[in-house]
Amino acid sequence: MTNKTLSQQVQWGKLTLLLDHEEFRKGYSWGRRYYFEDINHEYPERARTMTALEAAQVIVVGTDSDQPHFDAEELAHPIETVGVFLGYMSGALIPETAEERQARLKEEAAMLARAEVIPIS
Repeated sequence: MTNKTLSQQVQWGKLTLLLDHEEFRKGYSWGRRYYFEDINHEYPERARTMTALEAAQVIVVGTDSDQPHFDAEELAHPIETVGVFLGYMSGALIPETAEERQARLKEEAAMLARAEVIPIS
């Protein structure tokens, strides 16, 4: 999802969430992408049910241990991190747009193509 395709606001129940901060908007976009990648590949069950720890794992590492924490990337970009979490969770509430799906599938195809080209030395 690009900034051009992402609306500058999101209707979240009765709340209108303004995407008026660049880092937040970027994180929100990535979070939505992560959600739709997860439910279409590795974690299809998250389209129906998600535990509290699974939700936390969107932005917290080490949830399988006694020391869950934010990694250095999340600590360095707290506004983007909140955007990622809210974007991920919005996937269950707001369907993936055709533009989001097209961009996600195009990037997935490019990643697969790069993975298949393994130079032999």
